[in-house]
Amino acid sequence: MAGITKLGPDGILYYGAAGSSASTVVTTIRDVTIKTDPTKADTSSRDSIMDTEQVVGLKVGIDFEMLNKSTNTALTALLAAAAAGSAVALKTRDYLGGRGWDGDFTISAENGQPYRGEQTYKFTATASDASARVPSWT
Repeated sequence: MAGITKLGPDGILYYGAAGSSASTVVTTIRDVTIKTDPTKADTSSRDSIMDTEQVVGLKVGIDFEMLNKSTNTALTALLAAAAAGSAVALKTRDYLGGRGWDGDFTISAENGQPYRGEQTYKFTATASDASARVPSWT
């Protein structure tokens, strides 16, 4: 039997206070992109013609977009964290009960105000160890 293909809206993003697992669902979200990027060291040497490398670190990032709705408490909390430079807890799931990252992140925000269109906020979240809770894959 073939597996069931998951769609974009099946994904879930949670937020909460840094230092604990995020538990509040961000409902007014659009596109979400989760990036896992290994940092590598060059281990090539003269004894081989082959270029080689070894993973020495891992960068985790989450990009997401939200509509600018004045009554959105999640948006208000995320903007406050971005303005203060403080960490927030974020948790991702590729579907309910699925896999994802869980940890603390610092975020930056970008406000789009197109002439013909809705205002949006684009957030970029990067892993933080400010509260000793480095993101983990769960």
